[in-house]
Amino acid sequence: PRAGAYAAMEGEGGDVGGHPCKIFVGNLPFSMTQSGLAALFRADGAVIGAKMVEDRATGKKKGFGFVTFESPEAADSAIARMRDADCEGRRLTVKRATARGEKSAESAEADDDLDGFSTVGGSRGRGRKGVGSFQARADAKRSEGKVLGWGAGDDDWA
Repeated sequence: PRAGAYAAMEGEGGDVGGHPCKIFVGNLPFSMTQSGLAALFRADGAVIGAKMVEDRATGKKKGFGFVTFESPEAADSAIARMRDADCEGRRLTVKRATARGEKSAESAEADDDLDGFSTVGGSRGRGRKGVGSFQARADAKRSEGKVLGWGAGDDDWA
């Protein structure tokens, strides 16, 4: 059953995939473990899987993770109970998980309040489509036989 649980948790290709039973949990203490994360949310319903995200190069935890429940109702209960809750002195961010590059409705509303300014390290601009998006610029450079920002010449940092 564990293999099936992890397959359900990871979705296709390891993406979050917008699974209706999956939540994002941010601002976790770096001492948190996957079993500790699952235990934190068991009161809300059956937890299928929990995943702490780690840096690929260093293996250090990034301070966020995902929890997948057996039912959407359990996910809703967890969001309502744990949003802004305190965990080892840190205020948790708990919301429904979205596929990579997509924004939740509340993130889109928050971006509307920025009046055209972006934040350093924020998610503004991620997942954009169109002429100014990173993907569009990368595709244009690729068609010229260059790679955006990696020694292509005109995009280099001097």
